[in-house]
Amino acid sequence: MGPRKKRAKKRIVVAKTPLPKISRKATPKSIAIPVSADPQGLVTFHVLNGPEYTITPPTGFSAMARYWEYVLRNRIRWAQNERASKSVIDRGIRALATLGLDAPRLNDIAKAGVVEIDIPYTEEKIAWDLRIFPWEFLLFAATAKARTGPLIVIRHVCCKDGGKFSPRPPKKLMVVESAPGEFGETYSFTSERRLVESNLRLDKVTCPKNPTLDKLESLVKAKKPDVIHLAGFDSHQSEQFLKREDSAVLDGYLLSDSHGNPTYATADELAKVLRGDGSYRPVLVSCNLWNSAPRIAALIAAEAATAAIGFQDEIDDKIAENFFAKFYFNWRALDWDLLRAFRLAVRDMHFGGAVVVLWSARSLLSGLREKA
Repeated sequence: MGPRKKRAKKRIVVAKTPLPKISRKATPKSIAIPVSADPQGLVTFHVLNGPEYTITPPTGFSAMARYWEYVLRNRIRWAQNERASKSVIDRGIRALATLGLDAPRLNDIAKAGVVEIDIPYTEEKIAWDLRIFPWEFLLFAATAKARTGPLIVIRHVCCKDGGKFSPRPPKKLMVVESAPGEFGETYSFTSERRLVESNLRLDKVTCPKNPTLDKLESLVKAKKPDVIHLAGFDSHQSEQFLKREDSAVLDGYLLSDSHGNPTYATADELAKVLRGDGSYRPVLVSCNLWNSAPRIAALIAAEAATAAIGFQDEIDDKIAENFFAKFYFNWRALDWDLLRAFRLAVRDMHFGGAVVVLWSARSLLSGLREKA
């Protein structure tokens, strides 16, 4: 999100009723994990210089994932209330125990400070619950007392062609500024674009404003950008801005239709157009959008790019900009070492309760182990 020409008032919805409790079926007290022969259900945790844990989420995990996504998207309802926050954290710790991440395993993760999670991917409708589950938030909260520093979580999306595209030093940048229609009367992304350009310092830069989905696809195919930075709005924040708040709207990115009016590209549609002609992948797609981590960045990393960064829920505009400024500066200064740059940027930031998520189509932890 870029700085605003004039600041629009955000509507804050105060809950009149408490958040729903997780059902016992979704979070049984026992931590016994049912065995499954389906590899789509397996999630493996690789602890830096430590053990590996493979878990199979129990029956009812889809409902658990939807619940915790809901909790994070409604953080404003409980984050400022100490009692409510403690209740959320306590329930989160019990949820992780249900998945097999008990106290000893959480201590291993806390001491290491870095964990990579292998999450399977074949198509969007399969194992979607593993991708929307807020692993970072629950692990941060559950390991807080045992850690002396930040916890870095890498989501390795395990897809069939993820290893085909090797990382390379980026040379070409695309910054997409999308505030079509009435959004452009209130919001501007000029300073965000300049911030991205100045910290990456790449020679070839393309900056489409308010493109249609088809135009964006043609530009990606023609320009073959190595880094794509998406500035703008996700579908949910857009609904809030338009005072519609359609609860059925899918996760997506606000673009322009053929008449210049606001429309949405779903996560799946966006991933398809960002992959270009399929002969190459962008090195990184950064989604400076609310609610971009669970599906938008996940599908981009699985289908279009070598890596993608997004936010689990909402985040303050200035904090998001500062994060990307630090991350891009570190990335260039560290000779395009993605994980080291991400670790440094996260270490130096306070996100105010928001969560930034790194998705990668290849394992990043193995490279860190080699350098250790």
